[in-house]
Amino acid sequence: LGAHHDGIGDAKGCSNEEGFIMHYRTFKTSETTPYHRNSWFFSTCSVESFKKTLILKDCVKLPGQVYKTTEWSMFMMKEAGDFFTPNMQCYIIYGPHHVLFG
Repeated sequence: LGAHHDGIGDAKGCSNEEGFIMHYRTFKTSETTPYHRNSWFFSTCSVESFKKTLILKDCVKLPGQVYKTTEWSMFMMKEAGDFFTPNMQCYIIYGPHHVLFG
């Protein structure tokens, strides 16, 4: 999505040392290190780069409808359970060893 690694290029304003997703070093982390929390998030520089890329590609500002009306109508006529069985929903959410019905 167009983001540089933190501390490089357009992301020079964000420190690589803070350990966000786009840092370019490998850190050994644990719950007691300052990098633990940030390793699950993008830095503000990355987020801004994503926004710039998406706007330039016109994918967030397309005029009018960005979906097929007939397809959307068919989708909206179904209930949530019509797409996935209860067992499949458990599998998707909790993994392969979880099922609702044996």
